Order: sequence, then structure tokens, then C-alpha cells
Amino acid sequence: MNTETKSWSIEEAVGQKIMLAFRGKERIPEMVRKAIHTYRPAGFSLFRAHNIDHPAQVRELTHTLQRVAQEEGLL
Repeated sequence: MNTETKSWSIEEAVGQKIMLAFRGKERIPEMVRKAIHTYRPAGFSLFRAHNIDHPAQVRELTHTLQRVAQEEGLL
């Protein structure tokens, strides 16, 4: 076992195995913010129908996700 992973909680260890998805094109829902804090997921899947309008909007959405992840110490 990697020494870095020994200090993970069970939620963090599980989080490294999952990717999250959500509905929203501009705002990150509070439940997603809580999931980032609790599970520290491996990443996100963005879906055209739920998250994508145009390139600039996707850039802003991914920037927001990265900022939230950074605030939680993931980046």
C-alpha cells in the first residue's frame, strides 16, 4: 500500500474510484460541493444535455469546478 493512501478515510479511498456528474450549466450545486469535500472524487463527467451550451460556458464551468476542488485541497 502506498504510504500516501494510508492516511485516507474510507470516503476518500472510495472517492478515488468514482467520477461525479450533475445537472447544471453555470452553478455548482451545493450537494456537489459537499460530495467534493467528503469523497474527494477522481473527477467529473460533463454531459451535453446537462452541462454543455457552448465552449465559453464549458470553460467557465470547468474553471469553477477546478476552483472548488482547489479550495478543498485537491489540486
